[in-house]
Amino acid sequence: MKRMVTVDAILMASGSSERYGRKNKLLEQFRGLALAEHTLKLACEAGVFGKVFFIAADPAVAVLAQGYPARVLRNEHPGRGARESIRLGAEASRADACLFFACDQPLLDIQTVARILEQAGTGKIVLPVWRGQRGGPVLFPRAFRDELRALGEGESGRAVMARHPDQLLEVEASGPGAMADVDTPGDFHLLGTY
Repeated sequence: MKRMVTVDAILMASGSSERYGRKNKLLEQFRGLALAEHTLKLACEAGVFGKVFFIAADPAVAVLAQGYPARVLRNEHPGRGARESIRLGAEASRADACLFFACDQPLLDIQTVARILEQAGTGKIVLPVWRGQRGGPVLFPRAFRDELRALGEGESGRAVMARHPDQLLEVEASGPGAMADVDTPGDFHLLGTY
């Protein structure tokens, strides 16, 4: 009999949007919602996560979680990069695995998330790919929790993946839109082409 694996969603919404310019990209409106709210809505309405943690540094981003069944974790050190959001999420979760979402993928869909979650019991780091290009969100089993909490300066989850290439399991994303992330204003304008 297959053991049920609990998974928490870690939504990382603390980025500085340096490549985007002066505005916080996570607050940009896309199809009637702020960019980060698309990820919040997907994770909270999926009904598959034990807990949803929304990690934000900007109070204007944190307020997006109002009305959603998500626990807001305040990132007091956003200058430390993704590693601080990863650390906060890894420390807060008690689940068997964590699915780490960047909140700049508004076209990510439940089909891609479901394909990742189907592999949650394998003990592998699971990530989506589209035509050989890796993306997020990325699922890390509990066995990697200490390593995620101890990331060094400038490191992210990619460093853990690089140290354990034999532990990676790729699943096919539903399409190129599911992998589209917004780093620049040009990326934002390309969203309408998917």
